[in-house]
Amino acid sequence: MEDKRTHELPELYAPNGGEGPYSYSQNSNYQRGVVEAAKEKINEAIANHFDIKTFCGSKNPVCMVDLGCSTGANTFITVQNIVEAIKLKYKSKGVNAQIPDFLVFFNDNVSHDFNTLFRSLPPNRQYFAAGVPGSFHDCLFPKESLHLIHSSCALNWLSNYRIKGLVEEAKVDSFNVPAYYIPRKKLMALIERNGNFSIKKMEVLNNQKKHHILQSASLRSLYLRAVLEGIIEKHFGNEILDELFNRFTHKVEGSSFFLNPETDKLIILFVLLERNN
Repeated sequence: MEDKRTHELPELYAPNGGEGPYSYSQNSNYQRGVVEAAKEKINEAIANHFDIKTFCGSKNPVCMVDLGCSTGANTFITVQNIVEAIKLKYKSKGVNAQIPDFLVFFNDNVSHDFNTLFRSLPPNRQYFAAGVPGSFHDCLFPKESLHLIHSSCALNWLSNYRIKGLVEEAKVDSFNVPAYYIPRKKLMALIERNGNFSIKKMEVLNNQKKHHILQSASLRSLYLRAVLEGIIEKHFGNEILDELFNRFTHKVEGSSFFLNPETDKLIILFVLLERNN
């Protein structure tokens, strides 16, 4: 019997666009640290698992997508790292002349600031670029049209914050955005149960810069505001935003817990999947 539960997702909001003080592009150094920490592992994955024989004698480009690309330079750094790693593999095999073209799709929610993204495209990029708006939980591409898929820091989290005295308590109680940190073993079990992918590698990614990047309360507040402002504004209105994040900043400043690296138990997983035939 068909499951009658809907698969519709709540309305999704992209991080803050533009290049202002609360924008994602100005407050995403933490995510850049993740990109930099993953570079060596991505290079290794491409060297060991990317099959260049697929493109021998073919004029088709290598098609890849960055799911949840957001704005700013991080997505361009990631894509360039991948392109360079693939080119390096061709050179190591002595087939420089056969290096294909690269077509990169940049994906994010429909509310994403694609204008800022494409205005920021590197002028000397080594790939063709296209935007694909929409949730990656939906079907965005034809079957077997992608050769490589990348996603980093795209499944974000949110903790409820009681805005005492600013809004009605009922609104706070109804503000329920799921936050879920999946254990590594459970993630492995879900991938295996899905059956469409094989796990080639799964390990903790060491973002050594994260405590340096978010070492002050104000930086942490800006980091969260860049990502979550749209969701909060939709539910509570924009009148509370400045006061909310000011209070959050003071809350962090008054706590020895938040800024102590020893209390940070959050981990980032590097997961390499290969689609099963």
